[in-house]
Amino acid sequence: MEGIVWRPKQVAVLLDISRATLSRWRKTPGFPQPVQLGPRCVGFLRSDIDAWLASRKGAC
Repeated sequence: MEGIVWRPKQVAVLLDISRATLSRWRKTPGFPQPVQLGPRCVGFLRSDIDAWLASRKGAC
């Protein structure tokens, strides 16, 4: 695993959504899946989030 890792709270702030919404979005196809950092700790690769955002441009 390489790159910058964002914790769920940071991703929620970046996307301007609640943590509950982030949890729902994680269950949708195409949304980046978190990586396990420890027994009770997950994070999202910044590159995955950036790629997902780029793919969403013009989708709305």
